[in-house]
Amino acid sequence: MAQQKAQKEHDQAVLENAKIDLQRYETLLKQDSVQAQTRDTQVALVKQDQATVDLDQAQIVATQLNITYCNITSPVSGRVGLRLVDEGNQVHASDTNGLLVITQIQPITVVFTIPEDSVPTVMSKLNAGQQLTVDALDRAQKNKLAQGTLLTSDNQIDPATGTLKLKAIFTNEDNALFPNQFVNARLLVETKKNVVLLPVAAIQYGTQGTFVTW
Repeated sequence: MAQQKAQKEHDQAVLENAKIDLQRYETLLKQDSVQAQTRDTQVALVKQDQATVDLDQAQIVATQLNITYCNITSPVSGRVGLRLVDEGNQVHASDTNGLLVITQIQPITVVFTIPEDSVPTVMSKLNAGQQLTVDALDRAQKNKLAQGTLLTSDNQIDPATGTLKLKAIFTNEDNALFPNQFVNARLLVETKKNVVLLPVAAIQYGTQGTFVTW
């Protein structure tokens, strides 16, 4: 491109000189000191030099466009995985694997399910615009990895499992969550006060429902 810019500067200088000569011929023609043909020839020369400068500019624009084609910009920010091609490999637009995989990390979403019996309560609050808190816990459900909010839900219940998929979003500023990581999600739907709490182990199940013995 440097060569093309230098060529344009050279042709631009030639054009400016031709314009100066044209102005001189215009003055001499008014003084009847030069023939009209000489002036007309100079007009044609100015147009020719202008076309040369325009061509130089078009070549510079085309080169700049080709340079942009040499750079690949990701539409999203995220974590780059292991490269799928090595330096020196030839790639084509029709390649199915691409160069690498970029996965968005911040923010990140977690998909989890809830039983269909809980759907009406959750959907009523979600449709009302309430912001429901979701905690992401580790596999053992002992450590909270991150806290986010409920984002949206699926549009149908899975008949095979009787559950509905929900999606929560986490800012993940500390990168505690990783793509495809297994986590347990805990959704806070409502907070009840002044109620009796029992350990799960104390609840018994019978033909008439759940009960507690003491």
